[in-house]
Amino acid sequence: MRLQAGFTAFLALALTAGCAGRLGDRMVSSDGTVAVGRLLSIDDVSAEFEGFSLPVPDRPARVMLRSGAAYTGSVAVTNRVLDLSFEGGSVSAPLKQVACIVWGATYAESALFDVPAASGWLDTHIEVRQGSPVSICSGGRAVFGTGTSGPEGLERTGTSVSTVPEARDGTLMARIGESGEPFSVGAQWGGISGSEGELWLAVNTPSGRPVTGVYTASVAVGEAPGQGCVAIYPGKR
Repeated sequence: MRLQAGFTAFLALALTAGCAGRLGDRMVSSDGTVAVGRLLSIDDVSAEFEGFSLPVPDRPARVMLRSGAAYTGSVAVTNRVLDLSFEGGSVSAPLKQVACIVWGATYAESALFDVPAASGWLDTHIEVRQGSPVSICSGGRAVFGTGTSGPEGLERTGTSVSTVPEARDGTLMARIGESGEPFSVGAQWGGISGSEGELWLAVNTPSGRPVTGVYTASVAVGEAPGQGCVAIYPGKR
């Protein structure tokens, strides 16, 4: 199946879904055409989907993993496993762990951050552009008076005095821009930014109540491909 749509409309759709994996595998061709389907394989000539194939550039690709790691090299996909070879080594990963594959001029930044549970919002100082792919993975532990939590949060929701009342206490949260709308990250999140600004992270905690602990978050942010670039966003499945 192919969707003839503007690249901007596609990015808005991806953000509305909240997580890249909910849309299946998507490919943006060099002319901005978007294709959606199940990716079967990639070689140095084409990307094969169920029912159709699309050409890919015969040159190195930039690969961002959901773990935050980024590589540049020659890409192949077989049986939903990505193999990437580069000067001095190689790496393999299940396709569901890949945030994006981009051929053409692009940029990606990745970094690790400690997010103390009791310190409120943390400015990572990573600038996110509208339409950029963003991948965040996290781990760690926060201790509340009512229990211990990981980045997915406690079973109960937040309270009126929580940093983000609509989310579970203990959940790792993010926002783009100091006044941006917060969204839940949990242990893993990947998606397309619908706004721009610096990326902020926080542990959702109730104000004035004792909490200790730290989450460590791996963040990867890429630049949205422009005309002439080819990008694949594998589904998280």
